[in-house]
Amino acid sequence: MGDFLRNHAPDIAAMDFFFVVPTIGFKLLYGFVIIRLDRRELVWINVTTNPTAEWVARQITEAFPWDGAPRYMIRDRDRIYGAVVTRRLRAMGIRDKPIAPASPWQNGYAERADRVDPARVCGPHHCLGRRTSAPDSEKLCGPIYNRR
Repeated sequence: MGDFLRNHAPDIAAMDFFFVVPTIGFKLLYGFVIIRLDRRELVWINVTTNPTAEWVARQITEAFPWDGAPRYMIRDRDRIYGAVVTRRLRAMGIRDKPIAPASPWQNGYAERADRVDPARVCGPHHCLGRRTSAPDSEKLCGPIYNRR
């Protein structure tokens, strides 16, 4: 198995949603990440309050130029990745590789993206966290920042 990954890692990417953060307006921000496995390179990161299959398909298109797409995309079996995402991957020449049900360790690189600090991605002014002046931010977001 190690030889397979070593030989094919440059052609493999992984994607996942990696955090949910409450905003000052009490909306939830969902983070999305795409990582190349060979160098654990963060290819794309974005946030949205309304994740849809169309939004994910657009993120994939923006993350990879047509000549720079990986051959394989590892992802979990979340319902957000619908037929729209599958068609976009196929159109770009990327083979869709969903992991087994209830097996997050099979997408370990993308699953570890939850260690990214949401305030660094979204900016401290968007998150109710320790880095803001919101009075109860430690109570509201302490578990998010301290779950490592």
